[in-house]
Amino acid sequence: MTATLPADGIRHDLVARVRAEIAAGTYDTDERWLVAEEALMRRASAK
Repeated sequence: MTATLPADGIRHDLVARVRAEIAAGTYDTDERWLVAEEALMRRASAK
């Protein structure tokens, strides 16, 4: 799936969704942090 960016290059629907999740306190989940931590560890060990 390829997303088409609007002329301004900002995915307004995504920005609105993330802002709403942050405001609701549902954006930072344990799963999201674990994925970020694993990606960071892979990057660190690749160097």
